[in-house]
Amino acid sequence: MSNELEVLLARSPCLVRLPPHWTDFFEKTGPVQGAMADRRQFPRINLRSRAVLLYRQTFPNLPRPAFTYTVYTKDISRSGLAFLHGEQLYPSEQMIIILPDGKPRKIEIVRCRRIGPSCFEIGARFAGPVDPTPEEVDPAPKDTAP
Repeated sequence: MSNELEVLLARSPCLVRLPPHWTDFFEKTGPVQGAMADRRQFPRINLRSRAVLLYRQTFPNLPRPAFTYTVYTKDISRSGLAFLHGEQLYPSEQMIIILPDGKPRKIEIVRCRRIGPSCFEIGARFAGPVDPTPEEVDPAPKDTAP
């Protein structure tokens, strides 16, 4: 895990409260087992770690200030991932997630299921390259005159 990611994780609040009976949550490794595993296009692998979720404004009537949160990753595949967050997210919302490799990825929420108080299991698909934020784009036109 990079130093930059460690700093982001330390500064980003974690709202997740794992259910008391999930004492082995971070111990699971390897391929995800179960009936759904056989029907998926790409196999899912348990990835039990922390990640940083950056809110992005997607819907005009659902305010999402640009803020970061620490979330718990659950599993990952070539096409998407599942993670736990303390707030409900909605299908089609687009956000940025920074996984333990430190690389930001754009995701689109496809489902959200309440596990318990302050614990939502969120399924998301990878949604292409990360668009630059307005701060990263130079709004001043370039002078091309000789």
